[in-house]
Amino acid sequence: MIKFFRRIRQKLLNEGNLKRYLIYAIGEILLVMIGILLALQVNNWNESNRLAASEIDYLKEIRNDLVQDTLSISVVIRHFKERLSNLIDQDSTIQPLYNDVIGTLPSAERKIDFKYYLRTERPFRPKPGTYNSLISEGKSSLIRNRQLFNRMQALYEDEYQSLERISNAVFERSLELGKKYARTAKYEDFGSPIKIRNEEILADLNNSYGIHALYTLRSVVVKRVMFDLIITLDNELEFLE
Repeated sequence: MIKFFRRIRQKLLNEGNLKRYLIYAIGEILLVMIGILLALQVNNWNESNRLAASEIDYLKEIRNDLVQDTLSISVVIRHFKERLSNLIDQDSTIQPLYNDVIGTLPSAERKIDFKYYLRTERPFRPKPGTYNSLISEGKSSLIRNRQLFNRMQALYEDEYQSLERISNAVFERSLELGKKYARTAKYEDFGSPIKIRNEEILADLNNSYGIHALYTLRSVVVKRVMFDLIITLDNELEFLE
């Protein structure tokens, strides 16, 4: 192709027709420019498709992580609701502080021994790997729906971290009680915590009840946020695909 154009230019020069040569030269320049612009357009189109595919991959992975997180936090909520039901007498005046959010506690059919509360917890451990990768690799701009991204950011960087802070307080409290009552629990058989009549232990259990109720409340709220975000992600993926 280059040789073809070169021959035409040489022929026009040999003929001495300067006007026709200039018109041809300008046309050739325009043709080259159009070729370059088309190549750039195709390259931009390919890059745009690649970025769109990456966006969809990230959104799908984050959705999968959230589905796993909802299953994990559901187990945690059941665990803590059972603990709450065994920390109080169902006819007591210290019923759940957040009944409207937590819901009715399960009946304490299986009475849990006091020692159980001194050594057993079940924290929520989310799966933020995909979101963290999106942020650490500087690819957050891939998510074109900025409202959706802001909601993901709020969940991972606000809700999860807030829940983790309460979780840390719960487990520090458990360690504290474990050390304080290690000897008592070893040599005295209290049975279920609601049967305890020792005023000092009851006061400590009341404090534990409060922080356990708060952790359960926040877990329920976070679970709802996760469900809503999954629905939004489904809608966004349907639109993008």
